Amino acid sequence: YSCNFDFYNIDSRVKQNISIGGSGCSNYVPNGKNIYLRATNSFKIEGNFTVPLGSSFFVDVNSCH
Repeated sequence: YSCNFDFYNIDSRVKQNISIGGSGCSNYVPNGKNIYLRATNSFKIEGNFTVPLGSSFFVDVNSCH
């Protein structure tokens, strides 16, 4: 995994797979940010993950029919 997930610039497109984290990454949803991610196959968080009060994080993994 690489540290290339940008919580500030998320597009709303459905992805096939989503991975967050990796060696030396900061897996932290910014204060006041509401994150909604959609994937058709998988979603994985590598390492610790923080969603502070005042932020929200939702993941939907469903295959498209």
